[in-house]
Amino acid sequence: PWDVPDIINLTTSYYLVIGPGSSDPLPEPPEFDVTAENKDSSFNIIISNEYEEHKLTITKMEKETGHRLPGAEFTVKKAANDEEVTTHTTDANGVLEISGGADYKLDTLYYIVETKAPEGYLLPLVPQKVYFYFCNDSYLIPGILSSLPNGETAVNLWETYDSVTMDNQSKTYHSRHANLGGQHLA
Repeated sequence: PWDVPDIINLTTSYYLVIGPGSSDPLPEPPEFDVTAENKDSSFNIIISNEYEEHKLTITKMEKETGHRLPGAEFTVKKAANDEEVTTHTTDANGVLEISGGADYKLDTLYYIVETKAPEGYLLPLVPQKVYFYFCNDSYLIPGILSSLPNGETAVNLWETYDSVTMDNQSKTYHSRHANLGGQHLA
């Protein structure tokens, strides 16, 4: 595991309390006016911070129904040379999460791609690749992104998070609705 950084990114919310029992959200940055009508009022500003975990969340769904699909297998590879790093499988809710840890190096571009569809489902003909990296030094980011294919984007999981939904088509739906010139997929 990585050392905890000196700075932890938090989501900050501002609230203005005017009198007992009143709490109204304020815009960011917080602004409010003291007017002749409220100049003698007591004002309290409450600032609350919530930690947002930096992770990549992938949710697998059945294309036809939207049901979540457990058991989809994914492989994480280094983008520069397609070297396999680790594998993940969607849980009972059809979800997998990637966050920092021993499997990943700072300043390296990775992608995750589905390599085995859940039982009874087909892999997409062109499986979607989701690119990500961990970098705490903005000067290094252009070098990291140099192996990113044209037209693709990548998320820096050191600074933010991302959620992606991917779908699979069931084999029975495909065999009933596909016109493949007499060919059927197993």
